[in-house]
Amino acid sequence: MAGTDLFHVDLLNELWSAYSERRLALGIAAATAWAIGQDVQPQSTWAGIQTWIETNSTSFVDHAQAVSGHYNNFADIPMFTLATFRAAAGLNAAGFRRSTSTGATAYGIMQVGDEIGPWVFQELQAALSALKWTFAGACMSPEEQYSTVQVSGEPAVSSCTDVLSALASLEMPDWVGGGIAYIAAAAVWYYEPGMQWHGAAWRGRRRVNLTVPTFVPVEVDVHFKLTVPGSVGIGVFKSIDKPSVGEDHLCFHETWSALDPPVAVRGGEDEAAWFGNYTDNPTAAASLFCESSLSAGAETSYPAESFVFKWSFSRSN
Repeated sequence: MAGTDLFHVDLLNELWSAYSERRLALGIAAATAWAIGQDVQPQSTWAGIQTWIETNSTSFVDHAQAVSGHYNNFADIPMFTLATFRAAAGLNAAGFRRSTSTGATAYGIMQVGDEIGPWVFQELQAALSALKWTFAGACMSPEEQYSTVQVSGEPAVSSCTDVLSALASLEMPDWVGGGIAYIAAAAVWYYEPGMQWHGAAWRGRRRVNLTVPTFVPVEVDVHFKLTVPGSVGIGVFKSIDKPSVGEDHLCFHETWSALDPPVAVRGGEDEAAWFGNYTDNPTAAASLFCESSLSAGAETSYPAESFVFKWSFSRSN
């Protein structure tokens, strides 16, 4: 920045705009632009921006941990800690550089009497550039459909093996509307009062949408978490369709491309693909077993979706 007027209103507003965009990404009102002739040299001006950045850095996704841009098989979407944010921004581990009233170098939030030099602008720019992605964890109104088949053996005659073989031979019927706990599940169980074995296989699929802020284009990554729903009763996890994803881990599903001009409502049938859109019977892949009077089952389910917003900030470097 040698030879640059650090307090030129255009340069200041470039910085202020980058700051405002990060605020808007978190649903916070934009900052007010500086006006020509406004005194911007008070320590409180810069300390305020530095404090906001460090306080809110942990509300941004740690993009450096992404694998090929996504978080497939992660336990959760990783968020910045203050330490990992400072590292990503290239700041000192103790924070922003300060030049004290005595000329000594220190680190932290600017204090009264500190000098304002090029390093202040350079580090603020680096800090804001490190804040790229945010996270949302709920959609507006998911669309769900399911398909299921069932088999019941003859009382006191058909064995578990008979029922399991019959179940595996069935084709899944067409999708019908309605919610279901699984994207894939199968089970066999013994019903004591009727003295007979039963079997069932389920498939479900889900398509989501949500409202997205529209101040700049934003790409949206959609993840689902695979887990066992504790209230349903099978209780044995097996990643039937996504073998690379472990229990209680995220499965990357799709990306909604950035649109310019931005669109508020994203996803749904015009943009989103079905998650769990498989039509094969999951019984064989569930690797069920038979033991006298015991049920056996395997499943994956989708209790929650996670969205990563990858912002096309107009001022990102």
